[in-house]
Amino acid sequence: MDNKGKIITIFQSCSLSILYVSSIFLSDAISYRSDLLAVLYMIITAVIFGCIMVSPGKLIAAIKWLISLPIAYIVFQFFWRTDFAVRALNQAFPDYGKQSAGGNFAGFIRLCFMTALFLTAGLIGLFFDQKKHEISERKICVVGFTYTAIIVLVVILLESSLPQLVNG
Repeated sequence: MDNKGKIITIFQSCSLSILYVSSIFLSDAISYRSDLLAVLYMIITAVIFGCIMVSPGKLIAAIKWLISLPIAYIVFQFFWRTDFAVRALNQAFPDYGKQSAGGNFAGFIRLCFMTALFLTAGLIGLFFDQKKHEISERKICVVGFTYTAIIVLVVILLESSLPQLVNG
């Protein structure tokens, strides 16, 4: 793998992390308004995730996934430390406070569903024969990076507009 390929792999690993972790929190926020839109968002994001997993070889796809794990932890810490989930809940339902046990259980079910979607998309991407279907790495990068940039922009806009916690 040349230097350009290494850089692309690192950027794609960052995209994988951002897409998965932000989906956990954004799908929750979307579900406060519409469960259908939340599921649609998870499916679209999982498909993009699978596209990013498409690689010239299985080893490169595995490397992308392995590199994404520590990056995912960093992205998760951002959402956790900013109280994104609770603040999004309070945006949807003013002065609600903390999520209830029932809300946490529903979130857990949504997380399991989303993880199954992403795992399926990732495995399809892992075993997808890029050369056979003549899909260029450039197209995959453009779609993946564009969608990731949109997600980052949405998170930044939401983060700046969500109410602050009074009793954090």
